[in-house]
Amino acid sequence: MLVSVILTPALLLGVANAATLAKRWSNGDVATGTTDPNVASGCTYWANSIASSDTCESLNAYFGITIAQLVSWNPSLSSTSCTLTVGWSYCVEAPTVKTTTSTTTTTSKTTTTTTVVTTTTST
Repeated sequence: MLVSVILTPALLLGVANAATLAKRWSNGDVATGTTDPNVASGCTYWANSIASSDTCESLNAYFGITIAQLVSWNPSLSSTSCTLTVGWSYCVEAPTVKTTTSTTTTTSKTTTTTTVVTTTTST
């Protein structure tokens, strides 16, 4: 009897978690809804047909991505308060972005000028 009291809630929790991961969006290589105006260029896969019950965490778990990746590909999202918009399409796969920074310092007798150039490229 004690085993069934312990086992039943554990099984129900497992079923609930499996249902969350089994969520199926209308996925594909084309966005079917509104997208972030600054979405990552070259996005290769989309989660479409976002519903009111969908969360950033559910996208992360289902697609095996991090919140940092989701936010970098969809800049309208925030890593501290990530809220999806119903009907939108969100990029869930994009090329890796490389950032290169170079610094140039010029010194004269009276002033020092520092210029920092950051270049971002997709691979």
